[in-house]
Amino acid sequence: MSRLFQITLWVLVIVTVPVSALLLVPSGIMSPPGLLLSLPLGAVYMAAWILLLRLLAHWPAAGFGWAFACVASGIGIATAVLPWAGPISSVVTKLGWDAVNMSFGGAYPEEILKSAAVAVILLSFRGVDRPWHGLVTGALVGLGFETYENALYASFGAMLDPNTDVEGTLGMWLLRVVFGPGLHVMFTGLAGWGIGVALFDARLSTARRWGAACAWVGAGFALHFCWNMMTGSIPAQIAVYIAVALVGYPLFIGLMWRGHLLGRADREARPWHYDGSMRRRARQRAQVPGPGVPGPGAPPAVAPGAPGAPAVGPGVPGASAAGLPAPGAGWGGKGVPAPGAQGAPGWGTQPTPGASEIGGPGAPGRPATGQPLPGQPVQPSPGQPVQGPYPAGPYNQHPAGPYSQPPAGPHQRYPAPYGAYDPYRPEPGGWAAESEGRR
Repeated sequence: MSRLFQITLWVLVIVTVPVSALLLVPSGIMSPPGLLLSLPLGAVYMAAWILLLRLLAHWPAAGFGWAFACVASGIGIATAVLPWAGPISSVVTKLGWDAVNMSFGGAYPEEILKSAAVAVILLSFRGVDRPWHGLVTGALVGLGFETYENALYASFGAMLDPNTDVEGTLGMWLLRVVFGPGLHVMFTGLAGWGIGVALFDARLSTARRWGAACAWVGAGFALHFCWNMMTGSIPAQIAVYIAVALVGYPLFIGLMWRGHLLGRADREARPWHYDGSMRRRARQRAQVPGPGVPGPGAPPAVAPGAPGAPAVGPGVPGASAAGLPAPGAGWGGKGVPAPGAQGAPGWGTQPTPGASEIGGPGAPGRPATGQPLPGQPVQPSPGQPVQGPYPAGPYNQHPAGPYSQPPAGPHQRYPAPYGAYDPYRPEPGGWAAESEGRR
């Protein structure tokens, strides 16, 4: 997310959306029924598309601000194209290219500006970070543009209808929704996919990123250019519409399905990104107090000695004014014996337990010092011949234990009480055999 792009985005939205609203005022003055009917129709049309896109898995976890910015940007671009469309239409008219006059006047500024808006939005929000997020971002930008354009054309249709404004408004909405549903959603969605791949696919080189962006933006531009062509013949015009529909709609639907599958896999791989837990953890981390700062809901700190302060017990050795015991000598401190030491004040006056009380020599059930345990062979002194049921290792003067592998390796540095042990030699059975597939 870039703060500069985010500021630029909201400035453009604040400037262009009110201008788009003002452009509808003349139509509302000349045909109030047309404008009043177009507003609810546009809201229903927009809500239906948003619901459809929201049901798919490639909807990003970017919040309401992202969706609002997409739709508002599309509405604002509907008026931002006016300064660009006039000059290019004049040039094309002077050149005599009447068949492509509407193509240059529509596809040239519209698709370029909508693609630029998609790129700015993708760089302005933290939750958009996958290529398919560019697809749905472009679809929403195109949806805002198309809804506003339908309302604008419907107001003109209301004024041109010879019967009533209501019939003209409904006829224009029916013509654009039934015979060209979601055209700008498709055009800008294709461009958004390419921009998303260029920004968020880490596997691509710089050249391939630019190639993907130019290819998909060019595809949306070409489809829009062909749709706006005026052939002058009704059969040829219908053939152009059918050709654009047969190419554009399957391509867009295929990308939507692919984005849905990729988005579903991404939701399974990182569910915390979509269920809001990542944002909740970020807010919790922001609320964690620093050292010495009470957390939310904690009781106020009370100074030592004040009413309500915890009392400092006299039996704690070396207690400080804060009531915390000073470290004893056994902990590296000075002047206070370690806990359990003889005569440690405050820790009891019992002497330190002897060896017989902790299982040392002389404890009940344990032989005296120097005597072997029950069942253990007698340990000879160093230099004496080995006596025992097991042969001694060459690097050990004690009898080898039943689990050692004589002769022990040279890695045995110290004599083991039960024989030599080579840590670098695995046992013939157990985990070593299982790991090697021997049993």
